[in-house]
Amino acid sequence: MRLTHLLRLSSPFHHRAVAPVSARPWLYAAVFTGLLSTQAFAQTRPNEPFGEGEVEEAEFEIVQSRENELPPANRRFQKVPETTRPVENKVQDYQFSTFRISNLPNLEPRLRVKTLPKEPLNKLYGNYIKVGVGNYATTYAEGFFNSKRTENYQYGAHIRHLASARGPVNKSYSGSGENMVKLYGNMFGKKATLGGTFGYTRERYNFYGFAPEAELPDDSVKQVFNTVEVGVNLKNNDTDAALDYQAEVRFGRIADFLAARESELNVDLKTTYDLQSGSTILVDVETSFTQRQDEATEQNRNWVMVRPAYRYFNNGFLITLGANIGYENDTIGDSDLHLYPRANIEYALLPEKLTAFAGLNGELEKTTLRTVVAENPFLAPNVELRHANKRFDVYGGIRGQVVSRLAYQVQASFRNYKNYHYYLNSPSDTAKFNLVYDGDGGTTLFNLSTQLTYEPLPKLQLGWKADAYAYSPGELEEPWHRPAFTTGVTVRYNVMDKVLLSTDVFYNSAIFARNPTTDAIVKLDGMLDWDARAEYLLSERASIFLSLDNLINQQNQRFLYYPTRGRMIMFGGTYSF
Repeated sequence: MRLTHLLRLSSPFHHRAVAPVSARPWLYAAVFTGLLSTQAFAQTRPNEPFGEGEVEEAEFEIVQSRENELPPANRRFQKVPETTRPVENKVQDYQFSTFRISNLPNLEPRLRVKTLPKEPLNKLYGNYIKVGVGNYATTYAEGFFNSKRTENYQYGAHIRHLASARGPVNKSYSGSGENMVKLYGNMFGKKATLGGTFGYTRERYNFYGFAPEAELPDDSVKQVFNTVEVGVNLKNNDTDAALDYQAEVRFGRIADFLAARESELNVDLKTTYDLQSGSTILVDVETSFTQRQDEATEQNRNWVMVRPAYRYFNNGFLITLGANIGYENDTIGDSDLHLYPRANIEYALLPEKLTAFAGLNGELEKTTLRTVVAENPFLAPNVELRHANKRFDVYGGIRGQVVSRLAYQVQASFRNYKNYHYYLNSPSDTAKFNLVYDGDGGTTLFNLSTQLTYEPLPKLQLGWKADAYAYSPGELEEPWHRPAFTTGVTVRYNVMDKVLLSTDVFYNSAIFARNPTTDAIVKLDGMLDWDARAEYLLSERASIFLSLDNLINQQNQRFLYYPTRGRMIMFGGTYSF
């Protein structure tokens, strides 16, 4: 390879030097050599003034014929070894000094606590009335009247009227009605609440249940029950106290249109005392002192139940051990002291989801004229009243929640009763009922009970309950007027806070009765009752409603010769103020 560069030098003012860019290193060397030779030439002519000479034009020829070759580079490098520094455990030495500063004034900070604004309370309407009218010449009115928000006291009243001038048999011959007034009041103290109640109820019925072949009597079939009750109660308010109590004294009197009278004094006390964490003593006392009069009967009847127990909770187990002590003193019957065991154990297999329980107990169950009339208001005069002796009750079951809104309970029990009562039509008056008892032989009863509540949506509630009964009377042919199966379904639905819908379906299985004329056993068909209600909210204070009872218009007979009303329709409204 041969590279030739030409350089032409002249005066520095001419700037005529031209050279290719790639030859500049060799050009610089040539210029430097020329300068040295020029300097040497200037030194041979010292007498010539500086700056007056002239650079002669010259040509330089640079010849490059050498080709430089470099060896390939070696790119292999040895890695620098990683070095580690030893870790030294050095104990830190801390020194704390206390400084005392004196002669400083005391600080009195003024802090302004930021509080949240109080939310306004919703307007409370203490009074509510509901009125309606329907077929069978039915009138309805109900009212709740309560005091507004107060800290020291509370009072109110409940009034109800429901009457149907006509019934399922011969129109007015089977009419009925109810009127009720209840008053209450409470005074709240720091340690206890003192309350009082007063109630009056008037119930009107007609004895319309005569045999089909019998002629309806021309005389009055009217029956009326007037009941008055007053009470005083005292409840504990101190949640930190070891002793919790609730005491109540009540006096009531019931009288019918015929000649039956009964006065009753009740004194009840419920107490719990916490010994330590998970350990409690319970003592419950219930008493009933009655005086009963009828056309041919007069008796003083006393009933006392005392239930002491010890309850202990530990490691998921809830254990209750005690006794039930009963005492009865009927002047025309037995006077006896009864002692029953009381034991119950519960264990949470899955907390809040599955709890198993089992127990054994007994009880002297109270029977009075009021409790019997609540079951069957078509009683004959001079019925015999006896307390039911539940000799034992062995039970067990499970309960819990599958999900947060689905709760259930299943329980099976096996019981034995002495003096368990049933109903039979009176041979002398088929429209009235006598009480018959399964005496010393006793009634054995197996009961399977199931109940379920479910709330799939916040505004939808479902409920179901079913009971199966297997009666085995010792001295009676059949469990008269006692169904072997009962069930009920309830549905509640709130549509956009504007429409409230509800429906209920009840079913009682077939029952057995005895024809008082022929003495033959009669089997009555099961009872199916389907009710539905709808309420439309006009505003926060007013609404209208429609009520439908016995939608399928079935002639149900709860008691022999006593069919119920058919389809009933009622329309009305409500108002709050």
